[in-house]
Amino acid sequence: MSIEYGIPQGFVLSSLLFIIYINDMIKICPEECNIKIFADDTLIYVTGESSTELENKMNMVFSIIEG
Repeated sequence: MSIEYGIPQGFVLSSLLFIIYINDMIKICPEECNIKIFADDTLIYVTGESSTELENKMNMVFSIIEG
């Protein structure tokens, strides 16, 4: 099966490219969200007064990161 996206596992540049991707994600996250990164784990969280507000904030963050 052909792969359209990603990098083969064990590829020499995979660690470097992962770090570049993660660094860009930190830069584009809006101030409303908090981001914690350790090794290959990423935690994005927001605070709010209601579940609707939390959902709206997270959807905004996800759309920015996907964009």
